[in-house]
Amino acid sequence: MALLEYPYHYFFGEGSTYENINIGHLVIDVLVLALLIPVAMRANRIYPLWILAAQLISVVMHFNREIAPGLSPLAYWLMARLPSYIQLLAFVIGLISHMRRARQGKSYRPWRQS
Repeated sequence: MALLEYPYHYFFGEGSTYENINIGHLVIDVLVLALLIPVAMRANRIYPLWILAAQLISVVMHFNREIAPGLSPLAYWLMARLPSYIQLLAFVIGLISHMRRARQGKSYRPWRQS
């Protein structure tokens, strides 16, 4: 996401003040969602599903901004940005769990076969 976020803000500025849909962030979030779906569906782990769910919240919130124009800009900002922190938390928890299993000598396939 950062690879797309920084160039977007460099070329187009800060974008909207969350009064309207931020098209640049919507495009970035949809692209990331499209990349996360196959990874989360094939990974033999739970945390990628949590990361995918948080990304879905972010994408849906962009459309909710258009459907409900009376939505508070603060609510839009929170629901479009807070899922990123949920994703980081899920990734950290998944990484810690993996490291704990590896220290115990447990292993299992990283990817589903079906």
